[in-house]
Amino acid sequence: MTIAACDVADRTALAAVLDEIRDDLTAVVHAAGTGGATPLADPDLGPFADILAAKVTGAENLDALLGDTELDAFVLFSSIAGVWGSGGQSAYGAANAHLDALAHRRRAAGRTAT
Repeated sequence: MTIAACDVADRTALAAVLDEIRDDLTAVVHAAGTGGATPLADPDLGPFADILAAKVTGAENLDALLGDTELDAFVLFSSIAGVWGSGGQSAYGAANAHLDALAHRRRAAGRTAT
């Protein structure tokens, strides 16, 4: 078993890791995330973008770089915050809703996703 870690929001670094392990890759677990208050009324989009980058950019990079690679599992750790929201955590809720949509999109394309 190989366990590899990198900043999945860094597409170049992720591509390098995937190139090294692609032949043995059977599963992906995307458990990245970051916290922080991001009220909708806050005009500073910097913290909002940082939270999205960890979950959304990373998941999209994994999906794009793996393409149709056959996997036993493509696991995205989401949260009920994507459905119900979470007080003061608008970016976290939006990021989790995006992961749910990505899983649906992958399954609709015949690729594995949970």
